[in-house]
Amino acid sequence: MEINTLNPEFVWTSSRDEEFQDSVFYSLIIDTPEPGITTYYSELDTFFLITEPLPDNSVIYWRVFAEDIEGLQTLNQGGYQSFCTNTTNETPS
Repeated sequence: MEINTLNPEFVWTSSRDEEFQDSVFYSLIIDTPEPGITTYYSELDTFFLITEPLPDNSVIYWRVFAEDIEGLQTLNQGGYQSFCTNTTNETPS
């Protein structure tokens, strides 16, 4: 998939914890060519808007993990997801 923005909004399905009144917190992991792996904490939200631009003309990998208050974690199904950034059409070299 190719997107034409460097500040995408990531959205994922909520996770639930079977324990009574246990909150689930989310972390978004993004892997880019530079600077590499970055983790963003979205707390209780199931979305996160990137405010610092991602690199253009790059493949971006991302995944989410959910964590309860006891520190137990679950990673998203399917492993890393990916997309390409391309905001302008460059001339061939």
